Amino acid sequence: MANSGAARRREHDARDPARPSATRARPARAPESALDSLVHHRLRLGIVSALAAAGTLSFNELKALLKTTDGNLSAHCRKLEEAEYVVCTKGFEGRRPRTEYRLANVGRRVAIVMDGNGRWAAARGLRRIAGHRRGVRAAWRVVEAAPALGVGTLTLFAFSSDNWKRPRAEVDGLMALLGSFLRRQAAGLAARGVRLSLIGRRDRLAPALRETVAAAEAETARARRLHLRLAIDYSARDMILRAFASCREAAGLDRDASSAPCRGQRPLR
Repeated sequence: MANSGAARRREHDARDPARPSATRARPARAPESALDSLVHHRLRLGIVSALAAAGTLSFNELKALLKTTDGNLSAHCRKLEEAEYVVCTKGFEGRRPRTEYRLANVGRRVAIVMDGNGRWAAARGLRRIAGHRRGVRAAWRVVEAAPALGVGTLTLFAFSSDNWKRPRAEVDGLMALLGSFLRRQAAGLAARGVRLSLIGRRDRLAPALRETVAAAEAETARARRLHLRLAIDYSARDMILRAFASCREAAGLDRDASSAPCRGQRPLR
């Protein structure tokens, strides 16, 4: 009887494919390590996002907001502290201990597009270079104020690739301003704990200016209070075109090879 009952169930399952069967293949589960990694990364992202929105949160406030356990939250806050993304402050609220977290300076990034200086000068009957000089002074005030406002990385978009199309006199004036700023302020940047780096293309800069940039970067390399990035000769379109040119030159390029740099593996060139 038992065998005939089992046979009827198999016959019914064959007629009704929607009915689950003990012998039907189940979807493969992701490895436990991958699931753990996903959950951990999501929790850390939640901690950073909450602190970015609120500024400062206590341990209990984070725990309630993220709906996690004491041990889990402690472990991931500690990881973020070790990576210098968050700062932990321990104190007391009355007689009760209180632990607070806030983003470290490295977690706050600000970018400024230095645009409109020439138009500002023209509207006042001045030469365009006068507006650029005023822009440099304004940028210096921002650099001085940024660390106290919790900014860890400040990017100044100063000269795009399209700016090479401006009149030669204006381009020469801008390059001279950049070189003068770096020579005069490199020591002051280092003294204030500001590390300078240039992003963008360097190959089209004059050799003397490239040397000035390299010297300023070396002089400020150990500073940790603020990372000042100057974007010079930058262009998203140019970066994409150069990336495709690299791909075209690479031998045996396939989908996996083209995505390897995005995964932190060896670059194409």
